[in-house]
Amino acid sequence: MHSNHIHFWRRNEKYDDKIFANQLNITEEPLHATSVTSCGRLCSNLRKSSAFSFMKNVCYCYDSKPTDRFVFTTMGGVVYYSEEPVAKYIECADKIYTYLGDVDLCIKVYSDGRNSTDAADKCRSDGGHLITLDTAEKLHAFSEFATKYTAYHIGLENIEGRWEWTRDSTLVFDPSLWNANEPNGQSVSPPELCGAFFRGSDINGMPGVADVPCCIPFHFVCEL
Repeated sequence: MHSNHIHFWRRNEKYDDKIFANQLNITEEPLHATSVTSCGRLCSNLRKSSAFSFMKNVCYCYDSKPTDRFVFTTMGGVVYYSEEPVAKYIECADKIYTYLGDVDLCIKVYSDGRNSTDAADKCRSDGGHLITLDTAEKLHAFSEFATKYTAYHIGLENIEGRWEWTRDSTLVFDPSLWNANEPNGQSVSPPELCGAFFRGSDINGMPGVADVPCCIPFHFVCEL
């Protein structure tokens, strides 16, 4: 559903049947709207409104996109939309990438095993880079595309004892992203100096980051 020529509203059923009252934009009271389209139009006219929920002529405009950490009230019949940039969708589609709207990522999973260097080269040939999974939200968003017990090269390397994101070394690596008992391979041979996404044997198969040998071929994930 289009809101204007720059952005459009995209349905995300993950957040249906929920109201995020503490994220309401401008006013603490919901707005009146006769349809999803009119609700989107109202929210588009509000400063910094990037998502909304709609139910039976009631429109809730949010000042940010909700995440799994946000407090919500369950309310049946509510539909949720978030505002997405058309340009990014077009870029993703042109290169046969998948857009993850919740975390604003354009990704492609390659299942032909490559070492970290070759995987990075392939991503660069696409005009991108190995994915930066620097938040728990990004880890969980990508986990829907990942096969359990499978490692995926990502853009993370150990540089002189410090874990850095290859796209932007100024990003501080969050140690809470490690899988249980990771990192554990810096003193083995070959040393495990590259990062990989891995959804393994943790409770509930929780996704996380593991250290792996850079020279070993794994699946990999590119990001535009």
